[in-house]
This record gives sequence, structure tokens and C-alpha cells, in this order.
Amino acid sequence: METDLESAAWKGEPSVRGNTTPLWVWLVMIALGAIAIYAGYEALGRNQLYQEAESARAALARDKDRLQANAVDLNRQLDDANRRNDATEAALKQSRADTAAASAQINDLQGQVTKLQGQVTDLQGKAATLEGAAATADADAKQATVALQKEVESLKAELAETQKKLAAALAQQTPGATPPPP
Repeated sequence: METDLESAAWKGEPSVRGNTTPLWVWLVMIALGAIAIYAGYEALGRNQLYQEAESARAALARDKDRLQANAVDLNRQLDDANRRNDATEAALKQSRADTAAASAQINDLQGQVTKLQGQVTDLQGKAATLEGAAATADADAKQATVALQKEVESLKAELAETQKKLAAALAQQTPGATPPPP
């Protein structure tokens, strides 16, 4: 059974109560309002998440830039260290070459000293066998011995000076190293 109001509402006739909005319109409006409130709340939440994501992205971008700058700086430091290492290796090779040359000179001088000491020994031996010889021969032998000893001392001094120069050269090539005793 239909009432007059219901039939009037369905037929589009004006109702007796006046111009009232149907209930379903109010329900739809309330539902739309609730949906709008919920959508606004969701939009605010998503906006907050977006803002947080943007601030995190900006922080990551800053960190990325800082890390890239650090990487560039570390690469520059590595290149500098490699250049210093190459220079040190070159200096070490030069030092070794200088040491080899100085060692060769020292060996040569030691050979000369040994030869001269042998000559001195030979002259001393001849002097011992010729003791009975004349005073002039004895004086000549003594003078030769003194001259050879002076030459040996001169070569020893030259050898000591060369060793000092070698030690100084090594000390200049290798900082912090102590020169060997002469």
C-alpha cells in the first residue's frame, strides 16, 4: 500500500508537506560529505608522506653530492700518492745507481791500496834481505818505504773521504737514514 506522500513523491507531484528534499538525496549528500572528509584526510596523509619523501630525497641528494665530492677528493689524493710513489721509486733507483758507482770506486781504491800494500811489503822484504848492503841503498829503501806509506795514507784518506761522500749522498737520497761509520 502506497501512501499519498509516497505516490506524490514518485509521480513528481508536490507533496503536502511542502518542498522537502527526499531522504535518499540527504543520504547521498551525507555519504558524499563523508567520502570528501575521508578523501581530504587521505590527501593530507599522502601529502605528509610526499613531503617526507621529498625531504628524504633532498637529504639523499645532498649526501650523494657530498659523497661524490669525497670520491673526487680521494681520487685526487690517490693520484698525488701515486706520483709521490713514482718519484720515490725513481729517487731510489738513482740512489742505487749512485751506490753501485760509489761501491765500484771504493773497490777500485781498495784494490789500489792492496796493490800498494803489497808493494810496501815487497819493498820491506827486499830491505830485510839487503840489510848488509851499503848505507846509500838503505837510505833509498827507507825513502821509498816512506813515500809508499805516504801514498797509502793518502789513498786511505781519499778512500775515507769517498766513503763520507757516499754516506752523505745516501743520507740525502734517503731521508731519516743514518750514514754508516767511515
